[in-house]
Amino acid sequence: MTELHQAMEAVLGLLIVAMGVALIVRRLRLPYTVVLVLAGLALAVTRALPGLRFTDEQYAAICFYLLLPPLLFEAALNLKWEHFSRNAGAIFTLAIPGTILSIGLVGLLCHALLGLPLLQALLLGAIISPTDPISVLSMFRTLGVPKRLSVLVGGESLFNDAVGLVIFSVLLEAARAGGPISVSAGVASFVVVCVGGTVVGAVLGLVASRLTRSIDDHLIEVTLSTILAYGAFLAAEQVHIGGHHFSGVIAVVVAGLWMGNYGRATGMSPKTVVTLHTFWEYATFVVNSVIFLLIGVELSRLEGVTQPGTLIGLVFAVYLIYLISRALVSHGAGYILSRVAEAVPVAWRHVLTWGGLKGALSMIMVLRVPEGLRGWAGSDFLLPATFGVVFLSLVLQGLSIGRLVKWLGLARRSEAAARFERCIGQIIANRAALAALEGLRGTHVLTSRLHTGLARAYQEETQELEEQLDEMHREEQALEAVQLAEARRLVYHAEKRALLDAYQRGIISADTLDSLVGRLDVQHEGMDAEQEAPEL
Repeated sequence: MTELHQAMEAVLGLLIVAMGVALIVRRLRLPYTVVLVLAGLALAVTRALPGLRFTDEQYAAICFYLLLPPLLFEAALNLKWEHFSRNAGAIFTLAIPGTILSIGLVGLLCHALLGLPLLQALLLGAIISPTDPISVLSMFRTLGVPKRLSVLVGGESLFNDAVGLVIFSVLLEAARAGGPISVSAGVASFVVVCVGGTVVGAVLGLVASRLTRSIDDHLIEVTLSTILAYGAFLAAEQVHIGGHHFSGVIAVVVAGLWMGNYGRATGMSPKTVVTLHTFWEYATFVVNSVIFLLIGVELSRLEGVTQPGTLIGLVFAVYLIYLISRALVSHGAGYILSRVAEAVPVAWRHVLTWGGLKGALSMIMVLRVPEGLRGWAGSDFLLPATFGVVFLSLVLQGLSIGRLVKWLGLARRSEAAARFERCIGQIIANRAALAALEGLRGTHVLTSRLHTGLARAYQEETQELEEQLDEMHREEQALEAVQLAEARRLVYHAEKRALLDAYQRGIISADTLDSLVGRLDVQHEGMDAEQEAPEL
């Protein structure tokens, strides 16, 4: 009972700290994840929450099985298929050959320059190559960075996590076996793990998406999405072929893409979509908060290391090697893509390089390495090296990425655009209030006389706001294009909802639904491409 009590205290304490940090960063405009790591470090040093002390195995299990699936699922759930499909070539180029090349470069450079044994160097490369740009994407939305750049950063992160973890698992198996690295065996294992995870995720995602067509209860459908997130992950991890288990990470990503696009478009009511978004937004906030606080807690392990000066120098060397490798991959891939497909401007390549922050997955992977394989030169090296690189990336890159984006001229959200959005938001709120007042007119709650007085205030304010919008359109012609694009987006979703309603009432067949929705999607993709063209 005492252990349960301590665990409850620890969870409650983490939520309180996360809420406090969120309130602080709103006022000071600091990167949320960076402040969370520092708060976790403070918790560990002060030992304010004794229930937070975990063994390596406990920490890795909590993060890998409990906290990682919802993070991946939410990111995949919100990746729109039209954006993903249009940028799939660039995303997969960065995420698959890019991640493999990055791991190889980090490993070979650490082996050649630092003297780290090759297998351990490659393991370190696999551990620190996956990116975690949560705070970066949040900052992108605030600054109005081009949508396609956000899609590239988010999509690459989603899939390079999976690729990095698969390669890490292959290397770890080779290290445990103690034999030489077999390239052919590694490639075969990589293919089995990736294809198996994709199949498991696609099948379960399709089944769950089809189930939403027969369910018209937003709470049950949100519960189904939770079952899918964890179920796809655990199911893939349980399947073994030729001594290799399928990738749970890839399975949950593919399942999230299915439900977020096919399931949401064909089987969910507007109420379910809103509830689903709100639930996973909250779940991601809690999970991210807990993970980054725990990262800070785990960083406190570095306080007892021997020869700290030498270790700090080696950590900085590994960090610089990673940055060089990341820059070579980002700029190389961007150059090739610009030659054979849509252009990836040089400024975007700089952001892709500097926006590759490290996070939870790197911490999880290093703690899954047996202690006997983490040592080098008489002490544990992989653990402090990984923690150091994660910390440096969060602090150095996390605190400066916003300035880099502005300096490169990629921040397009002007004060006029923010003022325009506030006006639009207030008009929407006022019209909702007027609609509610109209429903109350003549009831025992609100007489006609009182209704007239209340409605007049909202109508006058709405008229003033609409006049301000007209003035903004005259001053900033680009704002009219923004409003037109938003209107098109809302009309597109209204058309899809109407078609789905007609199908559910038996007015049109499934084939007709698919045909008409497909035509709408093509039109919408064309409008999106037209809107983004000036940004390229």
